[in-house]
Amino acid sequence: NWIGYPLNKTSLMSEAFEQAGLVPSDGDVVKYKDNFASYLYIDESTKGWIGDFDMNPGEGFMYMNNSELSKQLTYEKKNLSCHCFAYDFIIL
Repeated sequence: NWIGYPLNKTSLMSEAFEQAGLVPSDGDVVKYKDNFASYLYIDESTKGWIGDFDMNPGEGFMYMNNSELSKQLTYEKKNLSCHCFAYDFIIL
């Protein structure tokens, strides 16, 4: 399923997820239009997204969670591009 990108400004994917409090796992994948990124975790000093791209207001992305734990994106209401009541997203 596609998840809407709710922020009111363009951000790098890695920054948008960090701002939302996302804790990625090794092997997580994000698909966005014609781009994608994969998260690599070897140890605390060797981890991060391979591939990064701009995410734009009003567009969407797909997130493949490679762990058994659910993930949650929580954006501050003041940064949203829509008048949404829910601004928490849970990725299973």
